[in-house]
Amino acid sequence: MDTNREILNNLIANKFFTIDNFIMEYDKELQKEFKTNYRIKLETENWDHHKVVFFKQRMETYKGSYALEEKVKEELSTLKKRPTNSADHRILKDRYEKYLKTLLSQPTTNQKPELNGVEQNKVNFTNNFDRVDENEIYRYFYDKLVKKKMLTEAELDKFLISAFQEKTPPKKRFKFKKPPTKKKVTRIFYGYFTDTAQRPHGKQGQYASLLGEYFEGYKTSTVKTNFSK
Repeated sequence: MDTNREILNNLIANKFFTIDNFIMEYDKELQKEFKTNYRIKLETENWDHHKVVFFKQRMETYKGSYALEEKVKEELSTLKKRPTNSADHRILKDRYEKYLKTLLSQPTTNQKPELNGVEQNKVNFTNNFDRVDENEIYRYFYDKLVKKKMLTEAELDKFLISAFQEKTPPKKRFKFKKPPTKKKVTRIFYGYFTDTAQRPHGKQGQYASLLGEYFEGYKTSTVKTNFSK
């Protein structure tokens, strides 16, 4: 293969499997100067974590007049034409192809696949808190709180609506059932901040408030202090 063509194919391959992460949020004065879009590179290690957001952003590249089924078929066609430059890229292409074909095989193209056994259509809130996909938020807290029997599904729904949609603490705080130590609970919310939300600049206090303002027995200032411990 021609060297220049190889370099071009490598650039194309590397650019495809990326997703927009977030726009750095500074104060109003700095916002005028900094408008940089940060991107996350998809790898075999983080594919399961980011595949829903990746798919959603890929679908946004097609005309809004296309039905979801038509977009998915176009995406499969596009995917076949993408060059690969490594074994990892071939594996990512294979995984994405299977993901797309799973969508087409479902009874209705509006139905969403499951994430670790959690149906995405259980999500019934709008995320006004940050830029993370609602399904990612639900999956994270479902795995960490509901599966651990610290909250019921109904309680999780109320928390997500209160914290992420309305951004208003309830009059009566939520209460964990038989929680582990406060340190371990704090690590759950710190994990959301670092791993799922990807550490948005200057927002650590706001993420600490998800625990400190909404759950009985916690204070935002203490949570923030203990976030990285």
